[in-house]
Amino acid sequence: MAKARRSRGSLFIVWSAGLLALLVGGAWCVRSREARLARTAMTQRSTAAPRGRGVVAGMGVTAPAALTITVTDDRGPLGSAMVRLAPRAGEIVVVITAADGVAHAERLEPGSWQVSASAEGHIPATLPVRELAAGGVEQLALRLASGGRTLHGKVSDTSGGPVAGARIEAAELTAAGTPDDAVSTTFTSDDGTYHMTVAEGSFVVAATSADYASQIRRIEVGPAGAVANFALVPGGVIEGVVLDERTHEPVGGASVRARRNPGVMFSAERRVLAGPDGRFRITGLKPGDWQLDAFAPPRFSRDPTHVGLAVAEQVSGVELQIGASPVIRGRVVDETGAAAPGVQLHAVGYGTGSTATADPGGEFVMQGLPPGGYTISAESSAYLRIRGTSVWLADQDVDGVVVCVQRGLAVKGHVEPRQPCHVQPEFGRASGRSSHAVADVSTGPDGEFVVGPFDGGSTRLVARCASGDEGSVQVEVVPGLPDAVIRVKPGGALGGRVVDRDGTPVPGVSVVANPAAVMTALDSGLVGVPLHMAGGMITTGERALTDAGGAFQINGLPAGVYGFQVLDRGKPLRPLGPSPEATLAAGEHREGIALAVESAGGVISGTVTDPDGAPLADAWVSVYPQLSALDVMNIGTIDAPVMNLGPGGNDPAPPPALTDAQGHFELTGLFQVKYTVIAEGRRGQLRARQADIVPGTTLQLQTHGVSTLVGTVTGPAGPVAVFSAALRGPTVADHSVTQGKFAFDHINPGSYTVYVESLVGGGVGQATVAPGATATLDITLAVNGTVTGTLVDPTGKPARGMEVVVVRADEQGGEMIRPPVTTEVDGRFRIEHAPGPCHVVVFRRPARPFVKRGFVVESGKTVELGAIELDAPTAPPAPPASPRTPAGNAMPSGTPRRAPAESSRATARR
Repeated sequence: MAKARRSRGSLFIVWSAGLLALLVGGAWCVRSREARLARTAMTQRSTAAPRGRGVVAGMGVTAPAALTITVTDDRGPLGSAMVRLAPRAGEIVVVITAADGVAHAERLEPGSWQVSASAEGHIPATLPVRELAAGGVEQLALRLASGGRTLHGKVSDTSGGPVAGARIEAAELTAAGTPDDAVSTTFTSDDGTYHMTVAEGSFVVAATSADYASQIRRIEVGPAGAVANFALVPGGVIEGVVLDERTHEPVGGASVRARRNPGVMFSAERRVLAGPDGRFRITGLKPGDWQLDAFAPPRFSRDPTHVGLAVAEQVSGVELQIGASPVIRGRVVDETGAAAPGVQLHAVGYGTGSTATADPGGEFVMQGLPPGGYTISAESSAYLRIRGTSVWLADQDVDGVVVCVQRGLAVKGHVEPRQPCHVQPEFGRASGRSSHAVADVSTGPDGEFVVGPFDGGSTRLVARCASGDEGSVQVEVVPGLPDAVIRVKPGGALGGRVVDRDGTPVPGVSVVANPAAVMTALDSGLVGVPLHMAGGMITTGERALTDAGGAFQINGLPAGVYGFQVLDRGKPLRPLGPSPEATLAAGEHREGIALAVESAGGVISGTVTDPDGAPLADAWVSVYPQLSALDVMNIGTIDAPVMNLGPGGNDPAPPPALTDAQGHFELTGLFQVKYTVIAEGRRGQLRARQADIVPGTTLQLQTHGVSTLVGTVTGPAGPVAVFSAALRGPTVADHSVTQGKFAFDHINPGSYTVYVESLVGGGVGQATVAPGATATLDITLAVNGTVTGTLVDPTGKPARGMEVVVVRADEQGGEMIRPPVTTEVDGRFRIEHAPGPCHVVVFRRPARPFVKRGFVVESGKTVELGAIELDAPTAPPAPPASPRTPAGNAMPSGTPRRAPAESSRATARR
């Protein structure tokens, strides 16, 4: 059977009532982004032998994989090329080619690896992600093109001394503002200097050293090249061992995770692999409180271990105990009852999750899950999901779980003339009968594509080509559909320039063009706009990146009227004046579009003090953007570096600052949005937190000691031993309990809500925790009720595959809502929920949700809602007319009708 792997990040989400109205845009289709956002690693330079061999430490009992990589250019083998191997989790490996152009990497952890190569005087190149099998040996080849510009600089520490052996990585930013997978890599010399070759354009550059906290910068590389210097803050080190909680024997190969500020969006996270002796070492850590846990299927840490770090401190002797957990076993079947192999399953629960892939017999095992309730969903390129299966995991294995899927329909065809293109359903779905989303695909030079799975109905396939060609075709998706042909022709282009308030060019930002009707709908906060799936994210519009002079050109556009949006790392920049529009004729190339924005140059400064009011030196001050609901839905687009940049490289918040001897700090380069500011001092034992802070503010942050919240849970029959608890407030945390008591320690003072679920039922409690104190909260559970019903369309036919949730009608935000279940072939659904007045919400893409209001769930009883007739989705009402400025004219200064940062407008990464 296929083995599960632990999903990264908090998969159990707290949704407010406002967010529910936005989920129709596709939040549940935002796929796992483990390979990108959660990549971390301790990087170690290969101590290459003459043949360029590299070894990865930290292997467990799994048979390692090996790679042989050959790098060439137009003249033949390329010696001294840097080959960068980035795993999904674990250490980055860099090996260097010998004179024959060959490098060897041995003892690699099986799994997904991104391989790229770079060399002086050459443009870097990359290969598609490779899945390395245990014990496998593969041979790869990369060819580098000559050319490029020189990027150079110096890496020093805060005292000005050189940092030798630091790894420097540079990746060009794509039109979506995310780093490309082709990464240039080099190391600093003894005097801290480095030289590397990159292309011209906008880049993200990282400096990483085992002894320092890493830094990330954005730069522009022009014809003369560029300079990027770094001053690194000494980093801390945590080392220890992973032990089996029963035998106390070391656990080799365990995955060790360290998290800082885990309750904050964009929390810092590091992952390393323990060695064969169970020992691990995590370097380059920022000061503060780190929470450590470990995972080695089927064992996991039941509680996190807190480790406080001062600046450059080394903490040794940390013991992480892991114990066996129950597993979920089951089978995936299609509508005929036959096995559905290759389907990927996701179990989503309180703050955690797991994935597994069905084996050839359709069987699967999910392991490493703490006790709690889970919803199991499935996805595949061949099958539609038709049911979310609910499972409660206590202290025993759960067997016999059946997950049902429905075989979908695929559309095959090609682009004519044949060429590399991007093909996607216009609305990212098959028809109005289902909320199932369909991902886009990219063709090769032959132009051939397979798009699906669809559930039937009519859809328009849209092609955008690298050449600038574009086209579309309307397809009726039915069994036996002949191959579709998308005929493309030269598309139109829109070009212009982005400047800030002073008229200075704004380089390295994404300019997005959408049809004017879509922009109007986004401005008004309405959802019914043509969204589509792109790389697992919801997106809309076409885009291009501005160059060093702020210029942009968006190609491959059909005729129409367009509006514009400017994004910096996925975050909308505030326009200075009304949004312009541009009318584009078929095949027309239009220039001169002027876009003026408020650039990300804000500053937040202030002073941090201890509880007695004295200045607090060496406190780490961080800011985190406070995101709108739609921002959260599209979280992958917001300030999120996606290449593995070493220690802290997956912390996409603005760079933090360290206070000086007088407690002063300054944070620069901030968007004009609201932030939460967090200060940590004395190894994370002192904290301060202020929300709703805008750039230009000077703060006085007085820290206080961290707090603790403990409690018990009681059901109708007495104390409950096994349950899941979720903490929501100034600190966000999730906890699985097997001994009858919950404890949330190292939390910020303030008001909290604790949500509890168990086999007995659910409950909610509230408490206020004083600074440095311990508060107690006891929660009494109520037995859940059950809501059942049947969805039908306006003609009375069953509405299969619709996503349904039950929400409290009297909740003011913050209720815990599980991922939706999907209706059966006959339109039926069944959902358990806590007692109280409730609504049923049905998600429909791209239309607004349908809401069935006005019923009460009673403890231990079933509410049968009968047939629920869905209304016909209608286009959103037209919002009031707003002033528009013809494109090509200078935009007047003033306040726009609604700034993107204040509205729900957001555009996801293409």
